[in-house]
Amino acid sequence: MSLGCVYRSFSAVSRVSRVPQRYATSVLSPLEQKYFPHIGNREIVGFGRSGTLNYLDDINCPYPPIRFQNHTDEIAALRKKEEGPWSNLTLDEVKTLYRHSFCRTLEEAIAPHGLWKMGVGWGLAVVSVGCLLFVFVRTVAKCLRLFSTVGENAVASVLRRCFPRSRTIEVSDVSGGCGAMYRVFIESEDFHGMSVLAQHRAVKEALRKEIANMHGITIVTKD
Repeated sequence: MSLGCVYRSFSAVSRVSRVPQRYATSVLSPLEQKYFPHIGNREIVGFGRSGTLNYLDDINCPYPPIRFQNHTDEIAALRKKEEGPWSNLTLDEVKTLYRHSFCRTLEEAIAPHGLWKMGVGWGLAVVSVGCLLFVFVRTVAKCLRLFSTVGENAVASVLRRCFPRSRTIEVSDVSGGCGAMYRVFIESEDFHGMSVLAQHRAVKEALRKEIANMHGITIVTKD
């Protein structure tokens, strides 16, 4: 046989997946051999709840179809000792035999699991987020709105000072949060005898400093 053939044969063997290790004392029945890769060398002891070979602690069906742990040399020795008088078994050996077959006792299975604490925690977290959002809206968002009205009040105060005989002065922010754009409506006796163009010029002259910082302004006058 050539060296290349030997190398290819060795490579093929090295690529074969490893078989799960079993103890020398484990003897599988034909049914266990059928499900061996899935259940290991755990002993099949019954039908279970639905006939599926899965271990599950269920108080309504307290006898799983397979044992909880694999069959080991230690368990094999305890099983051999179990065939004799049980008085020869120590308390730890009895517990070991039980834990080999079952994961939990019935008392452990029906013990409070504490999942309600998680529900309460999530509920309190949601309530906390809602409270924080409420505080944000009542403080920060409200302050932002008050800050946006500072410009309107400033423009209105300038118009009242420049047109003392005005009857109505309304300044509205029409920017929608995209800049400083205002609509100004003023009704004043100071405009008596003036054309509309002259009225607008008078308003622009009064707001000359403010208009320099605006993105747009709409003026509506009435005498």
